[in-house]
Amino acid sequence: MKKRIFILLICVMCLALPAAAQKGLSGSWTWTSRMDKNKMQTYFSIDIKPKGKTVSGTLFFNELENGDTQSDGAVTPFAGTINGETLLIEFDPKALDPGYTENLRYKKPKGKLPAATATLKLKNGKLEWTQTKGSLGEGMPKTFVLSRSK
Repeated sequence: MKKRIFILLICVMCLALPAAAQKGLSGSWTWTSRMDKNKMQTYFSIDIKPKGKTVSGTLFFNELENGDTQSDGAVTPFAGTINGETLLIEFDPKALDPGYTENLRYKKPKGKLPAATATLKLKNGKLEWTQTKGSLGEGMPKTFVLSRSK
């Protein structure tokens, strides 16, 4: 009897791990560059919406001067997959819409590879971004760490 209960507990824990990882990755995450000598910064955020083993959401870019926004910014959609506490996403960094645009969905180019890909890993409550193909844009590092904002 004890052996059956132990096996049942292990099964429940294994089923709960993907849901826990999804909850940990879900939400809004932000990164802001250091202020340069002209008091300019780059602001970047990602809004992650997991659903099963897939994920979708948007990337948001803006420039800050003295910590204040200079425009509406730009947003681009992404799609990807979840593997434990790691996300593999693809997006087109040239497919930018005004920052106030809502309900964007990533559409993979037919017959083409994605323009850009990144790996995101949840580590100690932070989200580590590593660009694996393409570029987020001029001045953006290939690797940086985002903090949860929501």
